[in-house]
Amino acid sequence: MEEDLYKKTPPKKQPGLRVERHFTKEGTNVFDLFKYDTRSSVIRNPSGDAVFEMNDVEVPATWSQVATDILAQKYFRKAGVPQPDGTTGPEKSIKQVAHRMANCWKEWGMRYGYFASPKDSAIFYDEIVYTAAMVQHRSVQLVWNHRQAAGALLCRPQDGRTQEVHFGLRAPAAPCLLYPVGR
Repeated sequence: MEEDLYKKTPPKKQPGLRVERHFTKEGTNVFDLFKYDTRSSVIRNPSGDAVFEMNDVEVPATWSQVATDILAQKYFRKAGVPQPDGTTGPEKSIKQVAHRMANCWKEWGMRYGYFASPKDSAIFYDEIVYTAAMVQHRSVQLVWNHRQAAGALLCRPQDGRTQEVHFGLRAPAAPCLLYPVGR
């Protein structure tokens, strides 16, 4: 009987990842799903002098000022980004950051055959952009992890409480997205 298990050929699987839409809609530009505000981000030293300042930062209207500051200070590329007028300069919008991250991952996935089809890669892109723009909503948080021990912070959607899980390894500081458990 045990020998028969080894003789059976498993059914052929379609190679590549299939992606379903959860937050976006086919035919709708993902960036059009949000209302945006333009804000400023300033870090001041104890004497009140500005040590970092960026104006005209574009973020979803639902974002807090803290979320705006984290984006501007930690995630924006500060130079070399093509601007609409043909020059280069800094990133100033969540749209640029979300596109940079999602497009990079989508392109890598396509190059290395991770997606079942080009349509799946396009859905992946839209869903990642949506998630990046929603990081300060629905219990998802963008954080800068400066902990010495590697681990994770799990968020319970029922009550919004977080629980730390440590893996006991040392790790450098790294940006990360926290997503509610159960999704």
